[in-house]
Amino acid sequence: MQNSAILVIDDDELVCEILKTSLTDAGFCVDTAIESESALRKFRDKQYDAVIVDLVLPGKTGTELLETFKSINPDTSVLLVTAHPAIETAQKAIQLDAFDYVSKPLNLRS
Repeated sequence: MQNSAILVIDDDELVCEILKTSLTDAGFCVDTAIESESALRKFRDKQYDAVIVDLVLPGKTGTELLETFKSINPDTSVLLVTAHPAIETAQKAIQLDAFDYVSKPLNLRS
């Protein structure tokens, strides 16, 4: 996983910075986006091994981005995170081939 590229998408800039710092310290190359349009531009311009995307974003939802990312590059692992977990969105994430569906707050120590 050394030098793997990860795109973190969350409308909370602090969440983006915390994840970027933690993942960079672990040896990953990390880019961030706080809204869907810039996330899509970055995803189209660079090959990412993984994406961490919040469910609720300005513009497209996390599940809409998941679907788009998978259509562009089916091999990219997409982790959907949310502060508002629901069975319906978890099922949708599974149907769209999300790597995982995780509730916030994230535990970065495990």
